[in-house]
Amino acid sequence: MTESFQFFLGLIIRFGFVIAVMPWTHEAWFLPFLTSVPEAGTPDLWSKFLEMGGNTDAFPYGMVYVLVFAPLTIAGDAMAGHYGAHVGLGLTVILLEAAMLTALQSLSPDRLKKYLLPLYWLSPIPIYVGYWHGHLDILPTLLLTLSLVCLKTGRRDASAAFLGLAIASKMSMVIAAPFVFIYMFGSPRERDGLVRYAAILIGVLALTFAPQLTFPGFREMALGTPELQKGIALAINYGGGLTLYILPMAVAALLFIAWRIRRFSFEGLVTFIALAFLMLYLLTPAAPGWAMWFSAFVALHTARSGLRAGILYGLLCVSFVALHLMISTGARSALGPPWDLTRLVVPEGLVPIGEAPGWVFSSFAVAAALVAIQMFRERILESNFHRYTRRPLLIGIAGDSGTGKDTLSDLISEMFSQRAACRVSGDDYHIWDRHKPMWRALTHLNPNANDLDRFVADVVKLQEGRPIRAPHYDHAIGRMTKPLDIHPNELIIVSGLHAIYSPVLNARYDLKIFLDMHEGLRRYLKVRRDVTVRGHAKEDVLRSISTRSHDSEAYIQPQKAAADIVISLEPAREADILDFERAVEDVVLRVRVTARRDAATVPLENLLVAMAGLHVHSAATADGRVEMMIEGAPTADQVKAVASILSPQMTEHLARHSIWHGAQHGLLQLIILSQIDGVRAARGGIA
Repeated sequence: MTESFQFFLGLIIRFGFVIAVMPWTHEAWFLPFLTSVPEAGTPDLWSKFLEMGGNTDAFPYGMVYVLVFAPLTIAGDAMAGHYGAHVGLGLTVILLEAAMLTALQSLSPDRLKKYLLPLYWLSPIPIYVGYWHGHLDILPTLLLTLSLVCLKTGRRDASAAFLGLAIASKMSMVIAAPFVFIYMFGSPRERDGLVRYAAILIGVLALTFAPQLTFPGFREMALGTPELQKGIALAINYGGGLTLYILPMAVAALLFIAWRIRRFSFEGLVTFIALAFLMLYLLTPAAPGWAMWFSAFVALHTARSGLRAGILYGLLCVSFVALHLMISTGARSALGPPWDLTRLVVPEGLVPIGEAPGWVFSSFAVAAALVAIQMFRERILESNFHRYTRRPLLIGIAGDSGTGKDTLSDLISEMFSQRAACRVSGDDYHIWDRHKPMWRALTHLNPNANDLDRFVADVVKLQEGRPIRAPHYDHAIGRMTKPLDIHPNELIIVSGLHAIYSPVLNARYDLKIFLDMHEGLRRYLKVRRDVTVRGHAKEDVLRSISTRSHDSEAYIQPQKAAADIVISLEPAREADILDFERAVEDVVLRVRVTARRDAATVPLENLLVAMAGLHVHSAATADGRVEMMIEGAPTADQVKAVASILSPQMTEHLARHSIWHGAQHGLLQLIILSQIDGVRAARGGIA
């Protein structure tokens, strides 16, 4: 079936139910309350309704529900009486469900959106709940889903507001809030907005829910409902007057698991919320409408997981509807004779052992438990995101003095945010201050002039999740200063003259980078840096370069063979680098890249040509690597655009507002991003 046909089929089914069927809940509860709103004459609609002789069970909801469901219901009542009010209420539910379908599709990858039509729009659960049983739980579910959509797209203020509205409309939605907070706290890109998020959430709740607490009628109808007691209905008598409440214990255990994992993807957040709602439904004598809370998210999971998940989801849907047709209030015909369709009657003796509802409920419970296990395994434990983030990403950046190691470290940090990265500099592990006489015999390039044992030990500690107290060498004064306290993070950037010198570290690195700059360009950049930034005399800098050339060949250049990727900046015109007074931005550069992961360079090459208009030439080298020469200077906007297409799966790992650069700095960001994306894919077992 085509997508448009499936949508219109679902629409026709819904319209058919609205026109032909009157749910008992509409007739006995919701319509009497909603049609009384125009006559209330007071904000305390609930007290006025009770004064008019209304049922206390009729409308256990707050003002958010009234504002959404009353307009079309009242309009229908004015045009066609009780039946018109029912149609108006049904049309509201249809509109909310259409919005829900759109919101779910926003949470789904483009290639999977079409599957949500059969899995949600044509699913028997929302059709039964909304149009046969007549519950209105689509509203809080939609508000929660809109909150998730806004969170995914970076609109955190709107997300907090929608979550506040969801909780204000149905208190049970509060179960999603702690999972959102754990997700944001564990994500470097979201953590800085957590306090503001909580403040907006509380503010919206205060504005929309708190005023209702002053209404006696609301307190009686909404807070006095037996629904609130269902959360502790399943309990174990522990003896001695003590009771174990199962649902609170189970939810606490799920929260603890989420906290221990801490860093999970947005998809993982949706999964935890779905698991919480599934748990809530299984461990309480839940109303049929509560199934709306999990069914949409289970549909998302099923769209991703394929046939096996589809079979379980089908069993879940069929058993749910069959169960509630037997045990829950239903409907009557709205056209013609008012045939009673309240419950499905099972003939006596049809089930020789036990009762039919018990067997159907058991089938539903098994399907729900299997779906929960499958969701947790596939969406969280076995997800590429979890495999990639369960240990830090360790990057080593080596190269001669003045080749741009610190610059590249800065560029990587700006992509992933300072919150996500910690850095270790090899310069901090020099054994002597600049003024010590030992430098007359050794240069910094000699491994013996550096405490490499401590350097290696500190990096290993960080990768294992332990903080370090690292030494600190201040280039401005040439002395060791106050040590640095460095705490592990999900990205550890190790840079230095000997960053990939140690076999111990090389075995641990996820990505090894060697910066191999054109010698004339390196001399030019080093002179400008050491003279203007570090205050050295130009003659001293040139003399140092000459003195160090032997040690560079002996100790630095051999690291190139261990690198996964070698990046070299070259001047497009030799004359540019002969004048040390020339500004760096006036030097035209090109980038040469030699990489082992040739698969990562192919899409990068294509995008640089197609989107940035650069000249790119690539060829295989004798040792089986690929060498790519890039000429041209992309703008920062072009780099950002290429990054979004080059590595879409990296979006959740990057900063919410990554800083992208133009020209060669931007090219370096794209090159490293493509390499890190290859690491991510390999860790997750998909490359």
